[in-house]
Amino acid sequence: MTILRSAMALVITLTLALVACGQPSSPSAPATPAASAEPTTAPAAPTDTPEAVGVLPAALLFISDENDIARLEVDGTTSVTVADEQALIIDFVVAPTSDVLAYLTIADGIDTTLIRMSADGSGRTELARGVIRGVSIADDGSVQAGMLFDTTDATGGALRPGVWSFPADGSDPMLLVAASDPLSDTTPGTHYQPLAWSPDASQLLLRSTMNMGADGPSGDIGATGLALYDAGSGQTRDLLPLGVEPLCVVPVWGRDGTSVLCANGAAIGPPTPPLWRLELARGEQQTLIPTGESVDQALSPRELADGIYVLVAESAAEIVPQFMPQRLAPDSTVTALLPRPIEGSYDGALWAPDGSGMIIGQPASGANRTIIWQPLGINGEGESVELLSGSIGKFAWANP
Repeated sequence: MTILRSAMALVITLTLALVACGQPSSPSAPATPAASAEPTTAPAAPTDTPEAVGVLPAALLFISDENDIARLEVDGTTSVTVADEQALIIDFVVAPTSDVLAYLTIADGIDTTLIRMSADGSGRTELARGVIRGVSIADDGSVQAGMLFDTTDATGGALRPGVWSFPADGSDPMLLVAASDPLSDTTPGTHYQPLAWSPDASQLLLRSTMNMGADGPSGDIGATGLALYDAGSGQTRDLLPLGVEPLCVVPVWGRDGTSVLCANGAAIGPPTPPLWRLELARGEQQTLIPTGESVDQALSPRELADGIYVLVAESAAEIVPQFMPQRLAPDSTVTALLPRPIEGSYDGALWAPDGSGMIIGQPASGANRTIIWQPLGINGEGESVELLSGSIGKFAWANP
């Protein structure tokens, strides 16, 4: 296994969660022209004020400089605070179709709190406390999270390590998948963290990691795996055992829910391909971008109706870091989506639901980064727009 030269913090950020999608905004309505004035003393009818033209296809949720969750409207400039906490917000997810959010805060360096609320800031509810990693939301508004150690629910009741689900109606949490304990100092158990529900909401994709106990090492990206929880049967099965290559560093659901796309996230080299597909029914592995090619980094894949959208880069040719957005069509045709690569380092990306553009994060000075909206088009249609700059955390599309 080859470890590529990129920040591991980026990998952890990428593997924590999958992007939630909004819908394109409706086009602005044209202004109504003023009626012709008649020869009378009555005042002329006023003209309508044209609506502001949207820059983004949907509003964008993000963790702000103040470690709150904020919402950037489609005009690309108006920003409002959605969740304001005394502790630092480190992760959040958006429900697939509703206005429910779930997020994690951290205090004292390790203790986390799981919170659910509506996207308008109402209905804030603390669900659990302790060492918690990974969070997802189902279509029914229930919240899932991975409990590692010393976790309790809202009433103070102990929660054993594993993935728990917190129903939307406030009833008692349910254990979906239990963690396994280490068998010895050299034989780890397994922790599970929720990633995202399948498009039909029937299966929950899980990240599996080493469990060496509360005081033991947690392992690195090379010691992770994937598992799948089936909501109908209540059963969990391993998809990729811990540390077995090819690795799935950045897992993303395929469009029809029968497969998972796996990108190397610019962190793992051969024998793991830059981009490959894991078929769930038979466990078959299909290489999409093979090893040995000049393009050896694949980032932020997303499958839309016309193909797989992905950012690619060449680690050996990075005198000036650059990456190119591409589309891999179902017939294996590869199409560049810009006339030239984007210069600068990569720090997260989010594809528009209709494939018209993408949100790109690029490192700035210190711990800061710049968030850019980049329209796509091989003829260079549309100029990139800088949206945010500062200590910006995770970002995701808001639901309409």
